Amino acid sequence: MMYSECLKYLGQDDYYQNLAYFFNKAVIWNKYQTTGLLNLVWDDPNDDTLAIDYPQYNNTSINILYSSKDDSYTFNHVWNVVSPNTTVWLESETSPIIKSVGATETDYLKPQDEMDRMRGKESFVRMIQDAEWKYKFKVYLQVEKNNPSIY
Repeated sequence: MMYSECLKYLGQDDYYQNLAYFFNKAVIWNKYQTTGLLNLVWDDPNDDTLAIDYPQYNNTSINILYSSKDDSYTFNHVWNVVSPNTTVWLESETSPIIKSVGATETDYLKPQDEMDRMRGKESFVRMIQDAEWKYKFKVYLQVEKNNPSIY
């Protein structure tokens, strides 16, 4: 579960909290696996048809639903889309700091029953908000393990 405070800036020191706004993309990865680019779409609690229509698979990303209640946010669909024995990130030729998901090594369109669940001792989450620049996010991540893993 992720807790987030979203502050919308109207000026240098003038802002207000906006609970209805969140990141629009995410990438989860570890040493050997990645979800690839996940486009986050808000799961409107008043629209039950969204659960039927998602996830949506694209050539370069997957559209998934996220839900929110007050300041907590959750999303599912944490599957590995990278081909075995390949790198997760590709470095930019101009800077080793700028990296992108290894798009040539990912298969977003493979059937879901052929996708592996993300596994590993540690995973990393990159949250992206590239649609709006006047927002600042404070994020708190809480991981709970209630049931033992079957893996």
